[in-house]
Amino acid sequence: MAAIIYFTAAVLFILTVSLAVFLTVMLIRQQVKRLIAAAHFNVIHGMADGVIVIDQHGNVVEVNNSAARFVEITAQNLKGKPIRTVFTVLRDLPPHTREYSFSWTARNGADVRWYDARYSLLKPDRPLTSPSVIVIRDVTERVQTSRRELEISRNNSRAAMLHEFVTNISHDLFTPLSSIKLSDYLLQRMLDNLVLPNGSTEAIRMMRERLSLIELQTMQIERILRDMIDMVKLDSRDDFALHVHNLNSLVDHSVTPFRSIAAEKQQQIVIAQSPDMPPVIADRDRVERVIQIMLQNAIDYSLTGARISVKTCLYRDCATIEVEDHGLGIAKQDLPHIFEPFFRGDSARASEGHGSGLSLAIARKIVTHHGGSIEVESEEGKGTLIRVLLPVAQAEALARGQASHHALTLPRAPDAWMRSRIELVTRPSIEKPRRDLASSS
Repeated sequence: MAAIIYFTAAVLFILTVSLAVFLTVMLIRQQVKRLIAAAHFNVIHGMADGVIVIDQHGNVVEVNNSAARFVEITAQNLKGKPIRTVFTVLRDLPPHTREYSFSWTARNGADVRWYDARYSLLKPDRPLTSPSVIVIRDVTERVQTSRRELEISRNNSRAAMLHEFVTNISHDLFTPLSSIKLSDYLLQRMLDNLVLPNGSTEAIRMMRERLSLIELQTMQIERILRDMIDMVKLDSRDDFALHVHNLNSLVDHSVTPFRSIAAEKQQQIVIAQSPDMPPVIADRDRVERVIQIMLQNAIDYSLTGARISVKTCLYRDCATIEVEDHGLGIAKQDLPHIFEPFFRGDSARASEGHGSGLSLAIARKIVTHHGGSIEVESEEGKGTLIRVLLPVAQAEALARGQASHHALTLPRAPDAWMRSRIELVTRPSIEKPRRDLASSS
């Protein structure tokens, strides 16, 4: 009897110990699961992407701060909500759906954000009883980058189409213009050799005036066409022939043909050059075109007998060209627009100038492509100063330029140079005729 009692007590003891061990193991497992879940939630809350955890009944059980911010609902208000009331797009989703992607746009005033979301089951093999998760990603930067790239692609396509159009139309127009010019020339020569009857002097004079007007207008159309072609070509820097140049030499070469033009209006061109000018990396023909535009504008809109100053110097660590006239100046209301293509003020249209309105737009493009800037100071009734700043050539570029005649690359210019600046200085207006600097070609 005692043996049975001892045996029964031993069995009960063993069962009690086993149960205690089992319960301890279960508690440890639950604690480990809690720790793992807490660790997972810590990871979730630290993620930049939004994460929403949903139980098997379709209710939100956990949400991180990013998701709450994306859906514009606080985390506390989200917990316990049916997910189909948060995202209406999921209302018609079949319950056995394993994965589903959707997106939406949020607008807050002028700020627009784009979001992509992906719904997934955590246990795809048990779709009806599986919890699920939604991962949300802010794709605003990616969308904006794609749109910028698309816009750049469209602009490039438009530029290519415009280049082709201008090239073709210019070719089609130059041919009849050449015929008109030739006919005009031959008619003028015929008038020179014509035996005049008595009383026809006035008629011949009127015919000569008309032929001169035809010649002038055809030349004007040719200038506009050539300027349009230049504007289109300047959209690409591929055809720039860059070499090391002395800016003083470029100025001397550009000024020479304009001395006789200025002399026709009894104007004087005065050059003041700094002997210590650093070299620049530039396309010689392009930079000389800029100088010619500056000189032509100064001559066209300066009075008879005026003085035009051309100066080279080192200004703000840049190789600088300044052309200053003492002419009509620029009206205050015209200053913000002088670099716009085809801009011509009312007074410029009424003046003797026959420019295309593209010259300063061309000059700005050339200077900007060289990494430089162009500035204007003007006082209406007293004159205008145009300043072009070009970055100086670096030592390594100079070494390459001296060792080889191959084309060089442009020096890296500060961001301030890459944006073509227009510094406008205006003073009290004077009752003098207005002028439009951009009207000359």
